Amino acid sequence: MKTLPCIVNVGLPRTGTTSFARATEMLGFKSLHIWKPGEHNPEILKQFRANVRDVRRIVEQYHTLSDTPFYALRETFEHYYPDTLILYTTRPKPDWIKSMVKYQVAGGQFLANLYRMPRFPYTVADKDLLSHLYDTHHAAVCQGLPSINIGENDDRPKWELLCSALPNPREMIERARHLKWPHANQFQQTNAQNDTGKASVQSQ
Repeated sequence: MKTLPCIVNVGLPRTGTTSFARATEMLGFKSLHIWKPGEHNPEILKQFRANVRDVRRIVEQYHTLSDTPFYALRETFEHYYPDTLILYTTRPKPDWIKSMVKYQVAGGQFLANLYRMPRFPYTVADKDLLSHLYDTHHAAVCQGLPSINIGENDDRPKWELLCSALPNPREMIERARHLKWPHANQFQQTNAQNDTGKASVQSQ
């Protein structure tokens, strides 16, 4: 593996961040999906942005990071970890809004505070606010970064992007080409895919 972390996903919650974490694990990465202490403590974000020692100890334990609080930290990782691959997961905006309304606590208070949302949890009445949040994040944070669109059916580009962070990308792309991209909301199926995927990649 390259310098840790290898990959940071700055995509918003409900853009397939759990699927991303599962997929990286299938390739042998050690993944941190959501750092729970960061969900409700605004001071945590300041510590991450300052790259304090305790934060470095957390970050440098993992190969891949996704979701809270990492989608707010592109500039931090670009500054302190210039060799890290920064990408974002995404999905079509109408699908994302629908998912956010369905899972009304998605992103937690962290996302609401980050973008100064006047209400939380979100409801159908917040569709315009969520639309603005989506546009703002993609313009301010995701601009110019490689992406994984979970709305696309072709899995190969997704695997190729992840494998590019491995020491032997061509070999790993070939090994991963028959793997199916996991689905975050199908936990039992995802775990089964995860186990099968690891065996497929590591046994060859």
